[in-house]
Amino acid sequence: MSIEKLDLTNSKGSKISTVLSDLGKDFIVLLCHGYPSNKQREKYINLEKVLNTVSISTLRFDFSGQGESGGEFSEFNLSQGIDDLQSVISSIIDKGFQNIGLWGNSFGGSVAIQVTPKFPEINSLCLTAPVIDWKDQKSKTKTKEEMNAWKENGFIRIKQREESKTLDIPYSFYQDSIQYNGYKAFSEIQVPILIIHGNRDEKVPISLSKKAEELNSNAKLVILEGANHHFSDKKHLDLLMGFSTEFFLRNKLY
Repeated sequence: MSIEKLDLTNSKGSKISTVLSDLGKDFIVLLCHGYPSNKQREKYINLEKVLNTVSISTLRFDFSGQGESGGEFSEFNLSQGIDDLQSVISSIIDKGFQNIGLWGNSFGGSVAIQVTPKFPEINSLCLTAPVIDWKDQKSKTKTKEEMNAWKENGFIRIKQREESKTLDIPYSFYQDSIQYNGYKAFSEIQVPILIIHGNRDEKVPISLSKKAEELNSNAKLVILEGANHHFSDKKHLDLLMGFSTEFFLRNKLY
């Protein structure tokens, strides 16, 4: 197995920082992190290790403006995330990988849903606590007053859980995201889909995943009883790792 830090570029020429674990070109899983986040979070490193243990190649990367990638955080949105992932996939295909699985967490799931139908090389999609449709998600988690305040102020300030710092999320991020119909994109995916979602998710209601499952016969929803958005309890995180790995092993040669 070879592990290397690999700097790629998106369509704007900005750096996309990645870590490639190459165990052979037959199959690779790309790990798409949440927002705001980065590829160095424990969840992604641990999943990389688990998948590598069963001889599955992986690539984890930072979206623009996060981690070690180029670009400004304040300018990042779903459209840029889609561009980043498409650029990463094209680069991986150029390196000889022709069978690709996508694993997307939260925001990363939103990106993966939009990108999956665009590449015949993608043969499986695993989503964990995905924001399938941003308009529906915000309508269920924020009041009209909160949304109006976000619009009027131009940003909302959040505390980043892992790093104990605050970040400003521009309203333009939301404006960009709602131009994408997540449910429609999800319904058009023609490869096996596994959704893993906790029924105590405080950020992305599980109702979004239940609705999505009904829209696509290729989808299966696994509900983790008591799990929150971050799968903070080790038993839930272990289940997430196990279900994700089993799914990709089954679909490795789909």
